[in-house]
Amino acid sequence: VEKKRLMEQALQHWKEFAARTDQITPLLYWNRGFAQGQLARAKSFLAEVAEDNDTRRSLLQEAAVAMEGALDLLTEEVAFLESKQSSLARDALLGFWQSEYGDVLTRLYGLTRNQEYLKKAVEAFREAAESNQKLNLRSRMAECWWKIAQAYDAIGDHSTASQYFG
Repeated sequence: VEKKRLMEQALQHWKEFAARTDQITPLLYWNRGFAQGQLARAKSFLAEVAEDNDTRRSLLQEAAVAMEGALDLLTEEVAFLESKQSSLARDALLGFWQSEYGDVLTRLYGLTRNQEYLKKAVEAFREAAESNQKLNLRSRMAECWWKIAQAYDAIGDHSTASQYFG
C-alpha cells in the first residue's frame, strides 16, 4: 500500500516535470525525452503494484506510448549530435531507453497476449542492440539478443529464436 502511494506521488511529480520541461525547453529534445521516459517508467512501476489486470494493462499501455514518444525525442537529439560530435553517454542512455521500451512491451504482451506488442518489442531490442554495438557494449548487446530470442520463442518462431539464443 505504501509503495503504491509513493509511486502515485512520484507519477504526479514526473507528470509535472515533463509538462514544465516541454514548456520551458521545447527545443532541448534530450531533456524532454528524458522527462517523458521517466514518466513512462513511473507508470510502468505503478503497473507492478496495480490490483487488477485492467489497471495494469492500461498503465503499461500509457507507459509504452510515453516511452515511444521519449525515444523519438532522444533519437532526434542523438542524430543531431552525431553530425556535430560523439556522445558516448547519450548513446549508452539511448540503448538503455530502447531496452526499457522493449521490456514494457513484453510485459504488455504478458497481459494481453497480443503478438503485436512482441513484434514492437523485438524492434526495440534490435535498436537497443545497435546502440550498444556502437559503444562495443557486448554484454548489453547479448542481453538484447537474448530478449529478442525470448520474444521469437513466445511468438512460436523457434528457428529465429534459436539464432538469437546462439
